[in-house]
Amino acid sequence: MVVLVIVEESDKEKRDGVKWWGDVCRGIITQVVKFTKLQDKGFDQYARNLGLKINAKSGGINYVPSQLDSTVFGPQDRTMVIGLDTSHPGPGSVTPTTAAMVYSIDRRGVDYRCKIEFQPARKELVERLNHMVSSALRDYYDINGNKIPTKIIFYRDGVSEGQFEQVARDEIATTLSALAWVADRVKEPTPSLTFIIVGKKHHQFSHDLCHIYQIATRSVSIPAPVYYADKLASRFPIFFYEVETDNSTVSSGDRSWEAWEKDVAKVNESLKERKQDTFARMFWL
Repeated sequence: MVVLVIVEESDKEKRDGVKWWGDVCRGIITQVVKFTKLQDKGFDQYARNLGLKINAKSGGINYVPSQLDSTVFGPQDRTMVIGLDTSHPGPGSVTPTTAAMVYSIDRRGVDYRCKIEFQPARKELVERLNHMVSSALRDYYDINGNKIPTKIIFYRDGVSEGQFEQVARDEIATTLSALAWVADRVKEPTPSLTFIIVGKKHHQFSHDLCHIYQIATRSVSIPAPVYYADKLASRFPIFFYEVETDNSTVSSGDRSWEAWEKDVAKVNESLKERKQDTFARMFWL
């Protein structure tokens, strides 16, 4: 089932409420539609974009590479592509940082699932990365006939230049540890790891992955999982919509991390209940 919600004008708070109801509360696919777009000269393009979004959020695949790069997706490879990003609050705010990770579960690198963690404000290193990576591998194992990936291509976005070295050193070590831990338990070889920190200039990316962004009608400049992780990390207002509404008399930026921890636990509990519906598809598109 897909619930279409038609609004007269762009209204972020209303959209966040709709997305919270669908993604967190009920596990139902929603699509917000602007009424003015239905009467616009560009309606055809708008309708095509809506179709792409609805199909992808419903579990469909809009695009696949016509030919896979054999050095990344070889016939004997089981390659998982990971995108990781963090979204931080504004200066002075202690609103939690969101760490969002997407990971492919198919042999073509086009179908993704996700893990989300919340941590103290502006903390760049992802505290529960070990858990996120090992959990992603277990999902892949369950979906792919009790096999884990043979290769991991890991795109890390959202890192300032001053933190490149620290993030690369610590998060690579954490990722390798998680890969080895899971491989040992399922009695398979540890996957190889290619770890790429995404910068703002002078990128070199996997060409195929720029052509599988499921809600665009043309190729994009960076790999789709990087975009996906960015979109997912920006959904904090949606995940915490009920919490923020209940605490509307208190500025979110004025609350302590200790106060936020209770709300984080509440949101995490709600998200756990959505594993079989919301989190079984690319709901963030």
